[in-house]
Amino acid sequence: MTDEITANGNSADTGPRAEPRDETPPEPPSKPFVDEAKETPPKADSSTATQQVTYAVRIGKLRRKYPFVAPKDLAGHAGRAVIVDADYGLDLGVLGELWQDDGVKALGAIVRLADADDLAQAMRNSETDAECRAVFNEAVAGEKLQMKLVGIDHSYERTKITFYYHAEGRVDFRQLVKTLASKLRRRIELYQLNLRDQFLFHPFLGPCGRELCCKAKPELFSQKVPTRLAKQQKLSYNPAKMAGMCGKPRCCLRYEVDSYKEFADFLGVKPGRPFKRRADGLECRLVDWNMLTDKVIVETDEEEELTFSLAEFKRDFAPATATGSRRSK
Repeated sequence: MTDEITANGNSADTGPRAEPRDETPPEPPSKPFVDEAKETPPKADSSTATQQVTYAVRIGKLRRKYPFVAPKDLAGHAGRAVIVDADYGLDLGVLGELWQDDGVKALGAIVRLADADDLAQAMRNSETDAECRAVFNEAVAGEKLQMKLVGIDHSYERTKITFYYHAEGRVDFRQLVKTLASKLRRRIELYQLNLRDQFLFHPFLGPCGRELCCKAKPELFSQKVPTRLAKQQKLSYNPAKMAGMCGKPRCCLRYEVDSYKEFADFLGVKPGRPFKRRADGLECRLVDWNMLTDKVIVETDEEEELTFSLAEFKRDFAPATATGSRRSK
C-alpha cells in the first residue's frame, strides 16, 4: 500500500502527527527569472473567480494529478508543460483535463505555459540527483532503516525534494526526515512505492515489445480492467496470461473491446444464432466471426458456408427467430 509522508508528518504506524523542523529555516534558492511579457493567466481572486476553472495537472515522475486553477481558455493547451504556483513554490507539471470534482480545493494556480528555458531548468535540477542520493543513503544507513531509494523529484525552484522508495511494510522515519531536512535544507517528502509505481522508474517492456501501457499512458493508472473484458473478446480465461507485470489484468484489454462489442451486440458471442437475408429470405446460422479480419461466417441449411464483412452482413441480414431446421435441433 502506498504511504506518503512529508516533512510535515509522521508515518502512519506512529503516534500523533508532529511537525519536525530544522531550527534554522532553510534558504531556498532565488526564484528563476519570469518574463513579464509572457502570457500569464491571472491567479484566482474575487474579481476573476467566475472566469477560473480547475484543471488536473500531473506533477513528478509518478505523474500524480493535482487540482490547480487557471482561465477557462487554457483548455486548448492540454498536454502542454505548465508552471504552477503551489504552497512550496513554483513547480513544473503537465496540463490535463478539467477536474471533475467541483468541490475540490485547488492547491494553487497555473502561472503560465512552460517554455524551453523552464524545461532546461528542470533538467539542471536533476543534475543534483547523485548528491541527494548519497545523502539519503547515508542517512538511511545511520538510522538502520530497511528501505531502498528508487527515484528523486525536485520542484522547479528546488524548494522541495521528493524521495521515492521501496520497503517491505511501514517504516518509522521521523528522524530520517529531520536529518534530510537539516542536511539538504529543503522541504522533504517521502513516498513509498507500490509494485505498479515502480514500473514508472524503469524501462520495462510488455510482452508486445513496446513500453508498458501504464507508463506510456498515466491515465490508465486510475482505470480498473475487469476480467470480463477477456470474455467479450473471446479470450480463454487464463489469469497467468491475462495478467501484466503488476499482476493485474493487462491495460491493453481495453484497447479493442469497443470493436468486439460492436460485433457481439449484433452477432452474439456464441455461434448458432439464426439470420435471414432481407433480399430473398435466405436463412442461415452464425458459424463464427473474427473482429481482426472483419469476417462473419454463416452456414445455410444446405451446409453452404458464406463469408461477409460485418458492414455487409449488417446491411443484408437481420436476426431471425429459430426454426425447426436441422441446425436448431
